Amino acid sequence: MNTKIITETARKTLDGTMSFPEVVGQLLAAEVEYYHVDYVGMRKTFYSADGDAVVTPINYEGLPPVAADFDAAALRADILDSQRNNQPYRDFTRRAMEAGTQGYFAFLRGKRVTYFGRQGEQHTEWFPNAQTAPFTEQAIRAAYAKTKTGVDFPRLIRDLKALGIVSYDHLLETGSNIFHGKGGQSVSLSNMGPSVQVNPQPNLESLKKYISMHQSGQTNYPTLCGQAGEAGVEKWTSDLLAMTCTYFDKSGRKMHVELIPDGEYKK
Repeated sequence: MNTKIITETARKTLDGTMSFPEVVGQLLAAEVEYYHVDYVGMRKTFYSADGDAVVTPINYEGLPPVAADFDAAALRADILDSQRNNQPYRDFTRRAMEAGTQGYFAFLRGKRVTYFGRQGEQHTEWFPNAQTAPFTEQAIRAAYAKTKTGVDFPRLIRDLKALGIVSYDHLLETGSNIFHGKGGQSVSLSNMGPSVQVNPQPNLESLKKYISMHQSGQTNYPTLCGQAGEAGVEKWTSDLLAMTCTYFDKSGRKMHVELIPDGEYKK
């Protein structure tokens, strides 16, 4: 790797005198494959395909500590402000830390950036105009907009699979989803359902009753979320390859596994 180009690019990034597309071009020319930004250690580490590394400091003063809770919506707004309004990198850094981002990996050849929260939360952002992104927030939300009751769920799964999604987690207390793709990428989206209180005492029989009601079209998605929380469900994971939906309680124990049909639910 060309250490001089890397250190100069890192300096201009902090100074706000080089745009992100210019940064990517310079680092690729310096044979950087990816780099890691560490907001806890306040440093950047640049890696080559051969495993060589160059470390540069993030020498901003007066930055806040990394927030304990990861706010994907605030992070996304921060990213958009930089992309659309040329926000200074120092302001981007401050807002990312306030949103609970402990750091991120920028994969230059993979054309994506993956951000991490302190509890392992993730959000993946594709480079602007990257043609390899298999699914986007807009496409996901469009698929969900067509889902009215549980009768529509098998079709939703087919639509998500067509986007390249292989699984997703729904977190009831935050109302957010984490979608996972074939290439290992993941996207965290907020407001994918209501934020509901989760009963610490799981009730399997109630859960099965609520699922059956939803599958028959008696309830909509927000109602199911509230009922599942009442039955002690903290999250569910839909595996689009195994075609299963697995429900977990607050202790992380598996409560129930429901098969997802390829067609409609049986009457």
